[in-house]
Amino acid sequence: MVGGLGGAARSNAAGESGAGGGAAREPMVPLLPYPAEPLDPEALRRLRQRLAQVAARVAPRAHAAGDDIAGKLSTGQRLERSYVVGKGCYTAVGLAEAGGIVDLGLELVNKATPDQVHADTGKADTAVVGEPPACLRVNADGELRLMIAAVSGVGLAAAQLYGR
Repeated sequence: MVGGLGGAARSNAAGESGAGGGAAREPMVPLLPYPAEPLDPEALRRLRQRLAQVAARVAPRAHAAGDDIAGKLSTGQRLERSYVVGKGCYTAVGLAEAGGIVDLGLELVNKATPDQVHADTGKADTAVVGEPPACLRVNADGELRLMIAAVSGVGLAAAQLYGR
């Protein structure tokens, strides 16, 4: 099982997504046929603490919109989780433990508009999508899909969706 709070996290989810402007594109990394390793409780606690710190800085007054996703990833592995959400403004935060994953991919997709992928394009171990005021606005109840991937490197990673 994938680390995190339990629930429906899946590793190596298939399916292509489109780029923000509607142009078709490949998934953020090639998918590998084996799941991410689960995290030990202490590593998971450290990652959750850092997620909360980054979220407090980039999305003040936002709250966790569900369970996080976490695991030990190698280059090419990814995790995803779907969230049922209401009308609001959403921000995703992903991070990797220092010294491991050097390029963490993070994507957020509103399933009502799957051809529009909101992605962090930086090359770092911390990724944010939908940083206010450019949060992902949802105008009606729906579903968002959050994905993290090790684009380069091996290590522990976690992501969380925040809403307000």
